[in-house]
Order: sequence, then structure tokens, then C-alpha cells
Amino acid sequence: VETGNQKATPYPSELEVKNIPGLIGRMSVVLADIDHNKASDLGVLLVAPTSDGGTPPAAVMMRNAGGDGALGQFRLTLDDAASGTVPDLSGQNPFNGVFQPTDLGTGSFPDAPGEPYGPKLETFHALDPNGDWELYLIDYANDGGEPQKLNGGYLLNIYPAPTISGLGNQTTDEDVNLTVNFTLADYDGSVTNVTAKSMNEDYVKVEVQNFSGTSAQLVLKPQPDKNTEGDSGQAPTDPIEIVVVAQDNDSNNPYADPDTPGGPGGYKTTNTFTLTIRAVNDPPTMTFVPKQVTRVGYPTDPASYLVADVDNQLGDLTLAAFSSNTKLIPNQNIDLLEGTIFGIWSGQVTMRLYPIGNRGGPAQVTLRASDLQSDTDQLLDLTAGAPAA
Repeated sequence: VETGNQKATPYPSELEVKNIPGLIGRMSVVLADIDHNKASDLGVLLVAPTSDGGTPPAAVMMRNAGGDGALGQFRLTLDDAASGTVPDLSGQNPFNGVFQPTDLGTGSFPDAPGEPYGPKLETFHALDPNGDWELYLIDYANDGGEPQKLNGGYLLNIYPAPTISGLGNQTTDEDVNLTVNFTLADYDGSVTNVTAKSMNEDYVKVEVQNFSGTSAQLVLKPQPDKNTEGDSGQAPTDPIEIVVVAQDNDSNNPYADPDTPGGPGGYKTTNTFTLTIRAVNDPPTMTFVPKQVTRVGYPTDPASYLVADVDNQLGDLTLAAFSSNTKLIPNQNIDLLEGTIFGIWSGQVTMRLYPIGNRGGPAQVTLRASDLQSDTDQLLDLTAGAPAA
């Protein structure tokens, strides 16, 4: 790369990166063997590849930094993890140093993607590194002198974050837990921590189980009091987003959160997928009715129970009752009275049984509540004594 007539040749300088697994965890840039008569005249912009046609991420590596001295056989490594910014480099030839990206100017980069530019390499964190990177090198002095050179070109040191594989969009029935297996890998270390979060925990909770460093399981738990039909506890019709984060053991991470579980170091990668909950009809429910005892010719005392349905209106339910011994208790002698509030059934049912005949005995009564798709039955024991003498 040569500069001396403002723009370098070539401008930009392209570097193809390929076959790197995972996203960017950390990276550094090496400007190799710089010869230039004044460090602060240089501007260096790094632009990442983009696959979606949008504006590519870009960050300034150097702009008007390094002082007024000449550079000869300089090798600069730019790394967010360095202890300081680019200092005055005058009189230090040859030199090999590691500094943070340093932007001290406002000069433009013609033909490059427009500002704003990131001030650090963190701009590229968690991006896909594969593709054509571009380095825009410019001499702001434009003094027409001898070409200035970046003799060794530039290098990108890319340290991938962990990878998560095997997590695609999922579907399950309501009230049915779903276990999803997935795998983990890390290019230059090991995965030490995995977390997962449902973006709608009112309806789906998620747990990480059986984490081994190279694999784990997610258990997705639709909440049983939330349903995808009806007015009671109605769940969202849109898929629910699940976010999984894996962290490795790289202690050189300059972006680490000291409060992160698993230690202050480590790069993270995030995988997001959706869970769709299919609606399943829940049958009606009934509260318990205890055994009934009476004498032939005498009705039982009133016994009340409650009927409910999370998926349907009470008015859409039907009630029925059947006897196993119709000689003792005919079906028509089973009386079910619906309790109402302001003329609307409240879900309460009052039952009375009227046994007949000239001898007593046992019977079972089936109490049934039905919606449009399913039935719920409860067996009730009846003992009727013989008629009084």
C-alpha cells in the first residue's frame, strides 16, 4: 500500500476472510512496516463485510495520531485491550507497539461508507468476519512528495466467539414441555457458561440442563395457567422469542462485564429462535362431589359442584348425568340445577338424586360436562337404603 497523493494505492485495500467459524469475539489490526514522514497526517479506516446490502460497520483505527515525527519500519498493532492510545511516536524508529485505536481528527475518507464511525474494534464485535474487509488509508497532508508506504500491508487477528448449533424455531402444544438438544464449540478455548431467557416468561419459561461444555439441553415450559384459546389466560398468537447466550473462558476479553456469571472474562455469542405454541382444547373441569346416601323414596340433600372451562364460555357447555342402575335411580330422576347470576349461569350446579323402587341398593352416577370437542366425567357413588317399613 502506497500513499503520497492523498489516497493510498490501492484505495481501499481489500482483504478476504473466509472459513472462520462463529462470530467475532475479539480482534486486532496490524499495520505492518509503515514508512511515512509524519504520523499525524495518516487516516486509517477499517470497514467490515456486509451481506444484507446495508451500510457496513466501520471504525477509525488512526486519524491524526502519533505526533509529527517520521515513521520508519513501524509495526503498529491496534487492539482495544491495549493499555493506552497511540502516543507521539517521534524518534522511535524502528518500533513495534500495541495501542488502542486512536481518533484525534475529523478528516474524511472519500468514497468510504459515511459516518458515524466506531471509535474502537468493539464496533465489529459479534459480527460474521467472513467476507471482504476494506482498509481506507489516506494522507491528509497531500504534499505531493515521495510515496509513503505500508510495506507489509495489514493483518486482521480475529478470535471467534463460541458457536451454538442445532437451535432452530420450535413448535409445541400448549401445556406440553419441549426439550431441545444443542451443541457448543469454541475455536480457541472452551464454553464455560450457558444462559437462556424467554422474552415472555408469563407464558413460557426456559431452563438449561445437562450442560457439558460441548452440549446442553433447553427445556421449554409453556405455563399451564396460560392458554392459546378463549378469553381466560389467552396467550399471544405470535411466536415467543427465546435467547440463548454462550460464554467462553477467554480472559483477554476487553468487552467483558465483571458481573457476568462464569467470570469477568469470556466472549459471548447469542442465538435467538422462536417457540410457537399450538392451541389445544382443554376439557371442562368439575369440583369433587362426595358419596351420596339416602333412602328409597327420599331425595338426597342438595350437593353443589362447580364447572369451569379455560377455553370456552360457560354458555357453550352442556351438562348431563347417567345412572348405572336405572331401576334404583332413573336418569330422569337426576336433577341438575344451574345457578345463575343476573340470568347468566355462574358455573355452579346443584344436584339432587331421587331413588325409587321397593328395595335399596348401590348405584353409580356419571356427571358429565361437555364443550364442543371433549367431555369430562366424574363418577359419583350413591347408596340408597330400603324404603321405610
